[in-house]
Amino acid sequence: MKYESVDEVAQWQWNIIELFDGKSPIEDNVLVVLFLNTLKYKNIAFKIKKDQFLVLDQDFPQLDFLKFCELQINAILRLWNIYDSKGILKLLDKKYDADKVLIEENFGELFEILLNKTHLSRGRRSGEDTLPNEISELAAKLVDLDNNSKVYNPFAGYASFGVHLKNNVSYLGQELLPNNVIIGGLRLMAHDK
Repeated sequence: MKYESVDEVAQWQWNIIELFDGKSPIEDNVLVVLFLNTLKYKNIAFKIKKDQFLVLDQDFPQLDFLKFCELQINAILRLWNIYDSKGILKLLDKKYDADKVLIEENFGELFEILLNKTHLSRGRRSGEDTLPNEISELAAKLVDLDNNSKVYNPFAGYASFGVHLKNNVSYLGQELLPNNVIIGGLRLMAHDK
């Protein structure tokens, strides 16, 4: 089936996330889908092996970060027993692919839609890891940074501030929770930062 809008793709992927409801926290389910999306739509080679689950196939500029992600994701996939999980395999199956150009051009938007759906599903706990986009965007506009400036954020969460900085600014975010580190890093990659 081909999907024609980013919203349709996001809804299809959210349905896959909901298949695993109860097997692990919703944040873990979303983390796996966001990671696999990033690998797939940013053209990072990987394969699934029965003994190791997910293995990255190539060198990549963010390889250290992606290897860290790989460890976390594999731990979640072991809980799910990926080979009984048709939804994840469906996510990777090309016959269910959306228009690749549509997704590659709007990947940041897809990422944000899935992240927003996660916040909505968490109820009162939603938003504790991310700054509202409007505040992040306003702060990035208020700070007039020179080209090649460096920004350090000791409370990065999901890298909300980093997403709104200009591309010619270096951003270093610090975060304690491993899942937040992964989502923040993937979010920056989704927005080509």
